[in-house]
Formats: sequence, structure tokens, C-alpha cells
Amino acid sequence: MPEDKDFLRIVYADMKEDLRCRRNFESQLVHYFFLFHAIVGIAIVSLFEAIKDFRLYLAASVSIALFIILVTVFLIIRVKYDHGKYVEIGKIVQRIWRYYKMFEEDVYLKGESILDPKEYLNPEDLNDKSRRFEGYGRGEGYRYTCCLLGLATAGMIIFISMLVGVKLLIPPPAPVILFKS
Repeated sequence: MPEDKDFLRIVYADMKEDLRCRRNFESQLVHYFFLFHAIVGIAIVSLFEAIKDFRLYLAASVSIALFIILVTVFLIIRVKYDHGKYVEIGKIVQRIWRYYKMFEEDVYLKGESILDPKEYLNPEDLNDKSRRFEGYGRGEGYRYTCCLLGLATAGMIIFISMLVGVKLLIPPPAPVILFKS
């Protein structure tokens, strides 16, 4: 194994950059997802006003709802995939921290360590299964993102369903007769 510490510094910088990019991607994904929902909401209200035939409106609403569900499922799968990569990168970063003895006292600072092992190491490394925190790169944030995506989609489906219900209750307009024969 090479003893080149510059190599580890480069790997560490690459891993931290990858972690940052994945975290930013997830944040941007949520922002664009809400923008997507706003656009769909405007479109469904416009269709509500434009389409008079209930069956046609129902078909359009169901199609849009299925499209929203497919987009949500795809995004949740993507978030879970990125979380798996995030966990792998977190383990590599922890190994580099161990190599540089960032968790040991008196190495860099007198009487203390640079990083607190209870915050940054995995519970299995500390023989501490009682902690909720699961180690660096293994947090619960992705679950909150998946729940947020699911709740936003459920809200939009309820909104679409309500519009369909209102459309069902509105009687169709009477035909307009311009000339009497």
C-alpha cells in the first residue's frame, strides 16, 4: 500500500465533494418537484375551466394523477439510490479520518480529539446500539425527503380528486339555441 498522504487528501477532497453534490442534488430535486406540482396544479385548474365534458375531464385528471405518481416513484427511487452511495462514501471518509487519527486525543490538540467519535463513527464501531444517530453519511434525512415527496403527491392527488368531484356535481350546460325554427 502506498504511503502517499497526498493521495489520501485528494481522495478525501473528492469524497467530500461527492457528498456535497449529492446533498445539493437532493435539495434541488425537492425545489423542482414543488415547482412541478405548482405547474400541474395550474394546468389541472385550467383544464377544469376549459373542459365541459365530465368524462373527458375525468380521463385527463386520471392521466395527470398517474403521471404525478410515476414521477414521484422515480424520484423516491433516485433519492434512495443516492442515499446508498452516500453511505458508501461516508464509510470511506470515516476510514480516512481514522487513518489521520482524527478521533484520538492528544494527536493534534492537547487533551481532546479533532472529531467526536460519538457523532461521526458508526454505532457498531463504538459498541453503542442505543444511539439514534447512525454514523456519518447514514442519517435519516433521505427518509424525510421521501416522505415529503409522497405527502406532496398525496396532496396533489386529493386536490385533483376534489376537482373531479366538483366537476361531477356541476350540471352540464344546457345547449344554446341561437335560432328558433
